[in-house]
Amino acid sequence: MGSGASKSMNRPIGYYEAKDGTYSRLRYVERQKVIVNKPFQKLNANYLQINIEKKNQDEQIQVLHGIVGLRNLGNTCYLNTAIHCLSHTIPLLDYFQSNLYEKEINNKKGSKGQVTKSFANLLEQIWNDDKCIAIQQQKQFKDIKKGTEIKDQYVNPAQLLTLIQKYSKRFELGYQEDCQEVLSYLLDMIHEDLNRCKQSIQIQNKDYYGDPKDEWAAESWQEHLKANKSIIVDLFQGQLKSTCKCVKCGFQSHKFEPFLFLNLPIKQNSKYKNFKEQCTLKECLDLFQKEELLESKWRCPQCQLDRDCKKSIQIWKLPNFLIVHLKRFQYGNVCEKIMSKVDYPIEDLDLSDYCQKQENIQYDLYSIAAHSGTLSQGHYFAYCKNRNDQKWYLYNDESVYQVQDAQKSIVNEYAYVLFYQRQTDSILRQTLSNPNGWPHNQITTKRQVQLLIDNLEDNKGQLDDNSPHMPQQLDTKRQKISRESTSLANNKSPLIFKGLSQTLDNKSQISKIEQDVFEIQDTEYTKSMPLKDLVQQKIDYKTKGKFQEQLQKKK
Repeated sequence: MGSGASKSMNRPIGYYEAKDGTYSRLRYVERQKVIVNKPFQKLNANYLQINIEKKNQDEQIQVLHGIVGLRNLGNTCYLNTAIHCLSHTIPLLDYFQSNLYEKEINNKKGSKGQVTKSFANLLEQIWNDDKCIAIQQQKQFKDIKKGTEIKDQYVNPAQLLTLIQKYSKRFELGYQEDCQEVLSYLLDMIHEDLNRCKQSIQIQNKDYYGDPKDEWAAESWQEHLKANKSIIVDLFQGQLKSTCKCVKCGFQSHKFEPFLFLNLPIKQNSKYKNFKEQCTLKECLDLFQKEELLESKWRCPQCQLDRDCKKSIQIWKLPNFLIVHLKRFQYGNVCEKIMSKVDYPIEDLDLSDYCQKQENIQYDLYSIAAHSGTLSQGHYFAYCKNRNDQKWYLYNDESVYQVQDAQKSIVNEYAYVLFYQRQTDSILRQTLSNPNGWPHNQITTKRQVQLLIDNLEDNKGQLDDNSPHMPQQLDTKRQKISRESTSLANNKSPLIFKGLSQTLDNKSQISKIEQDVFEIQDTEYTKSMPLKDLVQQKIDYKTKGKFQEQLQKKK
């Protein structure tokens, strides 16, 4: 793996020439020494959060990494497309390029690291400095003789394919396979190989009864984390709530489950599924969350009889990186592909209407797995946004082209799997010992932390219990925080934090002070302050009689 340091290298200086008004081919006119910066952001082992880098696009000459194809080994375009999409998931690439996977290999699960090591080696080849190119604007070469077309740069994924076929008979025959299925398999295998939970644990998938509560979702997430903690969980996993409601008595049963893909049906207005229609991504989301009537197929716990019920699925918590699978392939009495175009935003996908218990849920598109053809025969290819120049590229096996107009070129009827990145500054590690990092406890944290930081700056040196400014100014600020987050903060409950002392991560401990914090999380002095700030301040307010009274009430 690269060290991440900048260095001077002799590289081709090139430009992109329009090919057909849609895509551009790379040509170069000369070679010269350029400064090659690191192709990744160095991450620290045992990271608590991953910061999302901001790229500077003002350089006269931009050095691009990752403009590299993958060799087609015979009906392997589905695998190449999956690899390209994952390769452009920036924090995942940074994790592997920083060699963090080496310290987290789980030799008791999955492929015991074999698939993950091969995947890491492939990423290293794709993003290697020796394959980087330097780009200038074409207008700077308008008076220069037409450049030489750069031959396709590609690497061979044969080792990874062999290991996938070794561990999954599903892919060993060499047929054209489903890109979404190999994506699911690869992510599951990487998760198992890198699972920080070294021992196999039987987790409980509980059903909950009555009106849904946020602490139920948090308890289910906690149960999930007992057996599942990895970079895949940190980046890609969200949570769904499925509900069955008795039509007769209105009794409700809920189950909270993690998800890796959001599998969306495509809205069809015509009975002819091969007829080219058009719908929006939000119409697909509406159809996904639409109630379904099940006739006499559900045993109502209250009626103790088989009843008709209304079943629905709701997005409860969204992940940092959302993978949307458009269900184009239909199997059953009639097997066919839905050819409809789904209109989806490239930037600012707002999912607030579909996950009301989470703030800051806008997403930007960064990769697309596309499929042209029919159910019986076709071809996969990828559109990916490069992390260096923020431009879109078409990855078609060995060949790579720059996309001239993204809105016209990549929003089409070929889109099959969409990869979205949440608009956020950082991604928090999912652990049992720090529930503040869970998506359930990020409802108001960002706003609260900023207000508290502002307050601490305004009152620096005056926030001890003896200060005359303390009661009025800090309590006023807390009241402001409470008012601004009333509609969201009501979902936070001390029940979310209970029972964690028996389920800590390895080598982690919770002090008596922290235990007290868990129990009095919603008292007057703590309900709006992040857990880490309370612990760091050693709970100075604990000496106050009013605080002790609240603590006793909780106990």
